[in-house]
Amino acid sequence: MLYPIQSRKRIRIDLSGIWNAAVDKENTGIDNQWFVNPPKQMELATNASWNDQTVDWEFHNYVGSVWYWRTFYVPDTWRNKRIVLRIGSANYRACVWVNDKSLGEHEGGYMPFEFDIGDLVSYSDENRLVIRVNNELSEETIPQGNLSPDYGGVALGRVGNFPDVHYDFFPYGGIHRPVVIYCTERDYIEDITVRTAIRGSQGIVRFHIACVADKAAKAIITMAGNNVEKALSPSGELAGEIIIDPCEFWSPQTPHLYDLDISLLDAGGKLLDDYTLPVGVRTIKVEGLKLLLNGQPIYLKGFGRHEDLHIIGRGLSFPFMVKDFNLMKWANANSFRTSHYPYSEEIMRMADRWGFMVIDETAANTISLAAANEKTLQEHRRQLRELYQRDKNHPSVIMWSISNESELFDKRSKPYFKTLLDDMRSLDDTRPITLVSQANFDKEAGALQGYDIICYNNYPAWYGNCGRLDKIEQLLEEQLDGYFDRYKKPIMLSEFGADAIAGFHALPAEMWSEEYQKITVEKICSVLRKKKYIVGEHVWNFADFKTGQHTARPIYNHKGVFTRDRQPKMVAFLLKKLWEQKP
Repeated sequence: MLYPIQSRKRIRIDLSGIWNAAVDKENTGIDNQWFVNPPKQMELATNASWNDQTVDWEFHNYVGSVWYWRTFYVPDTWRNKRIVLRIGSANYRACVWVNDKSLGEHEGGYMPFEFDIGDLVSYSDENRLVIRVNNELSEETIPQGNLSPDYGGVALGRVGNFPDVHYDFFPYGGIHRPVVIYCTERDYIEDITVRTAIRGSQGIVRFHIACVADKAAKAIITMAGNNVEKALSPSGELAGEIIIDPCEFWSPQTPHLYDLDISLLDAGGKLLDDYTLPVGVRTIKVEGLKLLLNGQPIYLKGFGRHEDLHIIGRGLSFPFMVKDFNLMKWANANSFRTSHYPYSEEIMRMADRWGFMVIDETAANTISLAAANEKTLQEHRRQLRELYQRDKNHPSVIMWSISNESELFDKRSKPYFKTLLDDMRSLDDTRPITLVSQANFDKEAGALQGYDIICYNNYPAWYGNCGRLDKIEQLLEEQLDGYFDRYKKPIMLSEFGADAIAGFHALPAEMWSEEYQKITVEKICSVLRKKKYIVGEHVWNFADFKTGQHTARPIYNHKGVFTRDRQPKMVAFLLKKLWEQKP
């Protein structure tokens, strides 16, 4: 699915803003045909979660259905064109109607989805768009939610959490990313897949383009001064390669992007569609105990993060995007993980431009194998395919992450995650694939077999051995060496840290103080620097973030290097200094 750009032949209208809304506590809206006569109980903004936009306690914690609706006009100049409604994301599932007609539904809270609405819209009158969003989770959703403690394992992680989820971040609901309508001609570029390689000073860009073609006969592909003209196959596809010599390779130091410009033409040379895809020429692979970018060893320095902000929740905010990327640059970070779900397309495009390497993670956080069934697995597989299709062309994406902190101690985890690994390998053999573990090395049931890099989360002297700063090195080394001895693979410490309440200080250091967080991170990093098999470190977390209410969480998870409003704690200055150096 191509990102909806503006071009000579493509026009988009953003429908984000203030929408009418109604809460459907009893889930009777469909029976009462709210898609025909939607009530107006309130106004809600998109792109944002609904939870913090009012002062109502019940709505703040609400898990269920909310109906959004608004009207829009379609320009008369769009007649006889393909008109598409595209929703950037709606958490967790959405049903959509235009002018009383059902378009369909989508499950999964972090992927875009779209519908052709050309036959349903009016060009002389206003049109009505209705979206029913439901954020209820179950054993069969990705992520799971509302699990009975009887399942044991991860289902016991947040017993009594309010709202009721077993994972450690807030279960926001809403339309979180842009809703747009855009138009193309009836003949259009449907998909682009790019793979890059390096040969000496040359950059090799291999492309495959799929088109919906009736009148279209050929395409002209332009990149870095190279022009390639290709005829479409009977199925509307074409493929080829462009060699750039000399080529400026994409890296954190030089995040150079070349524009791949595609013009779709009819037999007479008339332009039918055009699309520009930014391409970074780079290679990424694991070789021995090294992670190699463009053939050179790299060390990942950065953060686990969350899409989490005051008032707008998980919504897209361009000012915060710019601020966050500037803060990561200030701290000398070069990477981050999309923990624990795919981030917005706008963030991924910015990572391309700014040179941040990204571990791209599915929404499969803390999967309970005891609760999972065949439907859970199939939904996991489907969302993995959607993630690949959306993010396959981003040079910033250097690794796929299949899941975070699932029940890898369960023997059922091995076949479950082998299926997903095989799926991802069949889709993409150019990037490493990882599966993030929190299990002790001697408890993990072999699910990590076959994955390229061991990503491991560990919090010595926090969730156990509380306050024992003197035990950090020993506890961490035991687990890291145990994993390495077992798998002989590169290892990345993908989460580590400690909570710190901003402004709380203690001498000597005690838990929840900024001093304790700083010393914890410093000791852990000193261990990592000694291990030849370590290829990266991501501190948990970039910024404090909102969680469900629980005695273990004073409103937020306070492991942020920055506060939720992006002010630095003591540890931020430590990391800035540590990350100036090459580990």
